[in-house]
Amino acid sequence: MLSHHNRDRNSGPYFSGLGGPTRFTGLHGAAFIGVMGIVTAILKIKDWDINATDSIGSTALTWAAIRGHEEVVKVLLDREDINPNQAGTNSGRTPLSWAAESGYEGVVKMLLERGDVNPNQADTYGRTPLSWAARRGHEGVVKTLLERRGVRTATADTANQTPLSRAL
Repeated sequence: MLSHHNRDRNSGPYFSGLGGPTRFTGLHGAAFIGVMGIVTAILKIKDWDINATDSIGSTALTWAAIRGHEEVVKVLLDREDINPNQAGTNSGRTPLSWAAESGYEGVVKMLLERGDVNPNQADTYGRTPLSWAARRGHEGVVKTLLERRGVRTATADTANQTPLSRAL
């Protein structure tokens, strides 16, 4: 079921061609699908490693952010032991980076409101959340990021592209 829902390469990390997800916990699955009741129940049942990664380096928070599940993102961010800056091992991308690329303005706002999220954290290719949002034309996300104090607008990625040049 998860492989079927993840066939669209624009929805985040792609694992379908890898034989499906491995090291994918129940919390990962519930966050991926966005079923708030299951997420809440899972968190009550067991003491989870909230920052556990699956085989492609994604956390439950990453999957919730990628898929735009605001309620799940909120519940996960309310936990003190969550690391909202944890980058995926395959891409170096954070939940903020994925949410910015996907255009989920509400998720981006929640992540930024937390206060300890680094809006300038670059991925493996040097792309920041601002660069991803600009590249995809998500004006609301770009505006939200630019309103955040300290967001660097002229940081070039490994292809020597700035967020502005990515927007063109």
